Amino acid sequence: AEARVGDEQWAGTAVENFADELRAWRERQNLSQAELGARMGYSGSHVSSVETMARVPTLEFGKNADEALGTPGTFQRLHVRITKEAYPSWFSPFVHFEARATRIHNWDNHCVTGLLQVEDYARAIIASGRPDLPADAIERDVTARMERQHVLDREELFAWFVISEAALRSAYGGPDVMRRQMIKLAEAVSRPRITIQVFPFSHQDCPGSQGPVTIFDFGDSPHVAYAEGHEAGRIIEAPADMAKLVMMFDHLRAGALTPTESARFIDSLIRG
Repeated sequence: AEARVGDEQWAGTAVENFADELRAWRERQNLSQAELGARMGYSGSHVSSVETMARVPTLEFGKNADEALGTPGTFQRLHVRITKEAYPSWFSPFVHFEARATRIHNWDNHCVTGLLQVEDYARAIIASGRPDLPADAIERDVTARMERQHVLDREELFAWFVISEAALRSAYGGPDVMRRQMIKLAEAVSRPRITIQVFPFSHQDCPGSQGPVTIFDFGDSPHVAYAEGHEAGRIIEAPADMAKLVMMFDHLRAGALTPTESARFIDSLIRG
């Protein structure tokens, strides 16, 4: 499931607030952009690009700004608003489930799912799907998507991804981007709490033909699922419906290449 920017006219809200506060705090302490950048570990031009909204600040940038300026978490809180604005209302539940889950089971037959994307691949998918979006809105969406990936660093989370061969062979961003995307998948395969399986063309009658779906397991509440459609998402909670989805995933895993075979398959795509 993927997030997208829902409103092109986002400048003037959270991103502008962040830029205005950064400039105000910097000038209050009589710092040039180069001086603040040196304190934060960035160039002066990087600070300038955030203040002029040419660049969307990352969470790491916000943390460094708080430390350099001595602000009480101001820029981290402002960044939370930026991230929230990157998601349309229909996708917000997915982000909430993702942040709480102890296990994530994901199937995608359209593309490599957002938690495993590299920046340029994400940028190409967003831009191709929404050619009407301005560049700054695309960059905000890419930044939010990349920061979602931090959920995979949580020690209590186990993630199982089944990816259609079709998704791996659908090219976005050109050969170099696709190669880097496959390298990222190969790196994810080696992580202890991540399992990746490829569902190959050679297996007929794919049980996941209706589209991407994710099941979230929680330690303190019943599991839920999220099915993605065109600019829409559906939350699935009814026990009977969940039982059908669990069975679908069982069949997907049974028909997919084993994790070891999948790793070899991904490596073959890297080698070309």
